[in-house]
Amino acid sequence: GNVSGAAVPWVGNDPRTDANFNYLGTHPLNWTVVLTSAGDGATLSGNDSFAQYGIHADLDVAPGGWYDTTPRHGGQYDMDFGLIRSDVTQTVTIAAASLGPQSLNAHYGFSVFEGQDTTTDYGNHHGYWNNVTPAVAQAVGDNANPITPDNPFGTHGLTRLADDVSGNAVTFTAEAGKVYTIFLGGFRDGDVYNAVNDYRLTISSVPVPGAVWLLGSAFAGLGASGRRRQKAWKWP
Repeated sequence: GNVSGAAVPWVGNDPRTDANFNYLGTHPLNWTVVLTSAGDGATLSGNDSFAQYGIHADLDVAPGGWYDTTPRHGGQYDMDFGLIRSDVTQTVTIAAASLGPQSLNAHYGFSVFEGQDTTTDYGNHHGYWNNVTPAVAQAVGDNANPITPDNPFGTHGLTRLADDVSGNAVTFTAEAGKVYTIFLGGFRDGDVYNAVNDYRLTISSVPVPGAVWLLGSAFAGLGASGRRRQKAWKWP
């Protein structure tokens, strides 16, 4: 990513050069995780990044980033985005917990997409979304028009699999060798303009019966930068 044209470094594995992803898209990314064995997992937060690399990764979202209340939409500029790849087919659960005041982002919304952005031109990071998805409409009684299920924010190569606003976690089946894109933001605890709030992300998995087991452990890459609200993201 970048901030006002300045490159933002990655700590850990850069998805643009990591053979697990070979990321070509312009959509911003905050973290990546590779699950290399059955039952593998990882924990991500700014504090964890600092403990490992001496740099606080940019892991924070606004209370209404995924979906706010007034107006009824989410703001992509105050959400976080990650990539997950599993070397074995297994059920993956992603859970978020607030590290700040519980009045901020005590509830999270998740969207899971199969694939990753392959857009090669600049993608706008300062726009709205979830205006609204069918899942949100049912959950909050909002009858606004839903967004296009696949490829929000001008991305290419994504297929929307699941949305979850029932709690602070989402579960999906990750097929061996496929990449999944995760959209994460606060759900209805405020609007997209509220102060951002740090979070911890816990990724766990349960082996699928009959899946091939591989030895190893998860490793992660994290995008490090300051606050995101006024960023203009673009991969160099």
